[in-house]
Amino acid sequence: MSEHQYRDQSVSFRLRQILSYFYPIVLHKRPGVLSSSLEVTLENGCLVLNSASANYSFGHLHTVFENAFQKYRLENRRPDNALLLGLGGGSVSDILLNDYELDIPIKAIEYDGEIISLYERFFKDDPGGNIEVIHAEAYDYILESSEKFALIVIDLFIDTETPSRFSGERFVFKACSLLKPGGILLINRIGQTPIAVEEKKRILNLMNTLPGKTSETEIALGGMSNYILTYENLKEK
Repeated sequence: MSEHQYRDQSVSFRLRQILSYFYPIVLHKRPGVLSSSLEVTLENGCLVLNSASANYSFGHLHTVFENAFQKYRLENRRPDNALLLGLGGGSVSDILLNDYELDIPIKAIEYDGEIISLYERFFKDDPGGNIEVIHAEAYDYILESSEKFALIVIDLFIDTETPSRFSGERFVFKACSLLKPGGILLINRIGQTPIAVEEKKRILNLMNTLPGKTSETEIALGGMSNYILTYENLKEK
């Protein structure tokens, strides 16, 4: 993980970093627009963004996307732009810009203004001006958009739940239609409940009707399983 989380160089902050290897230390807590609680916490020396019951950035979720991008060989794809639905603390953009060293435009859509505020205060690290944060509802943005992307990442949660409209035919088909030839779309899901399992199956069934390649990858970490659902536009670039 890059070092942009360590902007505070004070002795007291460094001490709290050390202590965070023994137990999490909450630096800031506030209610979100959708989540009951948003916490910026030091864990193992790093800043993470959590909701009341889930990691939103730079913890479990960061590792999930690291593994997913390795699985789908992002280093070979080298996308020339990206759309992120769900900003969080910027985990996905951090991986793209720092781990893969992609100098590409990234649009990040985030509905919760409190999350955007925390991102700006604690996590933003964009010296190249690559990231455009758009305060909007992801569902509406997708339906109204006509721009094409080489990489689309959909990571939309309220704690551990995803609103059902994001597994509907209208949303899924339109999101897939925004892929450039050769592009890939990744959807992060947690299949903890019967409803979540059914919605995951519904998304896969919808994508399977499209003229591309659909796949599913389970990433199990810390007693929780995330499912990365992917759709690839196989048309040549």
